[in-house]
Amino acid sequence: MGNILFLPKDMTKYLIKYDSYINYDKVIHSTFFGPGIYEWYFKFNNQNIPIYIGKSNKDTLIRATSEAFRITFSSDSEYRQLDTDYVVGTVIKILSIDYDLVCYWEHIDNDSSKEREYLDATRSILQTNNTNIDSKWKLKKSIENYWQRRTFNKIEESEREIKDILSRNSIIKRITAQNK
Repeated sequence: MGNILFLPKDMTKYLIKYDSYINYDKVIHSTFFGPGIYEWYFKFNNQNIPIYIGKSNKDTLIRATSEAFRITFSSDSEYRQLDTDYVVGTVIKILSIDYDLVCYWEHIDNDSSKEREYLDATRSILQTNNTNIDSKWKLKKSIENYWQRRTFNKIEESEREIKDILSRNSIIKRITAQNK
């Protein structure tokens, strides 16, 4: 099963094992981080493959932890689409468990205004056109309050749909073919 590694700028490693829950192997020094840009990625054929590049005006580690734990299920006022935290965390979960990949998180810049620059230089799996994740990942429904309740059935449905979208990604197709 894959792992998640948190890599702060000082390269102190905080290993997180992703199963049905997350275990921190070391205590995170919460004052180390602050505002800036961070990246979720995995390695494939000796290359970093970006999953998501995000920013936080307060604390990048808190933002990334919220994503890893999938804290917010849906946050729009009509609960018609999934929240970014949930989508990022679900993709990380799928990559870690189903594809046995190690996913990494890294604080990459202290200036949160540089998010666009990082995305222009490297496209992530979840972002192809702008700093927001692509709308297809949000699984927007026409029914109001569809994603309001975080039930077992809704989680199962959302994970299945996100996994289906992920499986169509060209990098994921290459990983699948190489692992056969």
